[in-house]
Amino acid sequence: MATKKRILDFILGQIEIERDGYITYTKKFGKYVFTFNGEIFARIVDKTLYLTGTNAGRNFLRNPVKGTPYKNADQHFIISEEQYSDSEWFSTLVDMTIEEILSKKPYLKRHRHDDDL
Repeated sequence: MATKKRILDFILGQIEIERDGYITYTKKFGKYVFTFNGEIFARIVDKTLYLTGTNAGRNFLRNPVKGTPYKNADQHFIISEEQYSDSEWFSTLVDMTIEEILSKKPYLKRHRHDDDL
């Protein structure tokens, strides 16, 4: 079941955050992926909004409803229409989720050099 663009537009219109960067989305196979400066923070799959799970989000939601947007995916928080319709509440949740995602240090793969042998 494909997600209609009007749902996407409504959700994007609800997000009001003040931070340097930009929110973008891509559409694949009727599903939308939201990114902030290239980091995925949410998805819409079959008219359901899945927010990337973070400690900050878990504390904010208190008892989050969890689910997976696709087979073998990590658990995400399912955000109801009632929740994302409250722009101030939803914007706070999105902002703290993005903050935690961006604060995680990237994994740097160590390359083996010949003199390490």
